[in-house]
Amino acid sequence: MPSDVPGAYFFSQGLKSPLLIVHAENDWDIPHSHSQSLFDAFLEQHLPPLPDFAAAMAGVSDEVAEHMIKLSQERRALRQELVSTTDIARVGRAEVFSKDRSHGSVVFLRTWWGRHSTLGLVEGVQDYIAEMFKMG
Repeated sequence: MPSDVPGAYFFSQGLKSPLLIVHAENDWDIPHSHSQSLFDAFLEQHLPPLPDFAAAMAGVSDEVAEHMIKLSQERRALRQELVSTTDIARVGRAEVFSKDRSHGSVVFLRTWWGRHSTLGLVEGVQDYIAEMFKMG
């Protein structure tokens, strides 16, 4: 995995412990898409590789376009198999991925609110942490 991919260090170190990524949608300092990208980086190694789109689209034929569409559909279907999504009332949405992680899951908890500096004070977030890490 290239070193510029978010989370590449964790892959190279063989991280096996549970990992919780929490980000609020109303964080105006850092977009929650950054945390989504980190979560997706952990998932990426379990999806069919994407071709170089720039090269594939140069003089694209119908056959190449159909292949790209099929590959995108396969990746989307496999992602739906690997990631379970749960809506948490009054808190947000959790995406959980655990393939080949014998000691825990990668979780992206995207909250509806909490902003950048107060996210840890959101009661639902604290409850999720306690449950995930068996603290209560």
